[in-house]
Amino acid sequence: MTPEHHRVFICKLTSENLEAASFFCFYRYMTMLCEYFLQAEYCKGFQIVLDYSQINILSFVTKVNPMELRQIITLMTEGYGCRIKGVHVISSSKMVDTLITMLKQVFSAKLADRIHLHKTPETLSEYVPKDMMPSDYGGKEMALLDLNKAWLKEISSKEFLAYMNEMNKASTNESCRQSDKFNEHYIGMPGSFRALSVD
Repeated sequence: MTPEHHRVFICKLTSENLEAASFFCFYRYMTMLCEYFLQAEYCKGFQIVLDYSQINILSFVTKVNPMELRQIITLMTEGYGCRIKGVHVISSSKMVDTLITMLKQVFSAKLADRIHLHKTPETLSEYVPKDMMPSDYGGKEMALLDLNKAWLKEISSKEFLAYMNEMNKASTNESCRQSDKFNEHYIGMPGSFRALSVD
């Protein structure tokens, strides 16, 4: 975590051969991470690093469904309460503006202002201490692939899977819900008003 207690999340794409199933698996993975953070994490926010330095940006953008992306972002921020403190896009492509435009359409205005473009990973040190970065990025942490394997092992543990199974069974007990007698008491005119004129 950064000194501000922000967790750094790095997403690096190395292949352009993405299908709809690839995005679905990624969104599912993100959902499981959010469940884990909700259960065991105490960070104040997330610095998200999107490393697109090894792919064709235009090819990638044409395969992304903006509506699905908006839904997963809404789920993360409003459903799980993830506070996104910064989004850092790493790419030297001339087409990166197309990606930034798409992200700004998906994010709220507040989050759109937190998007930062980096031509190289070196400039990330302005936002994230270099020592905290993976060794592939010049930091002192494990390599990105090893970190990914460690996270997969963590969310595949018996304890976490048992927690997920328990959460999947969770539902409301509708028999305990108070019946709504409002319409019967107030002649079918619910609401809050100072003046009422009924013809």
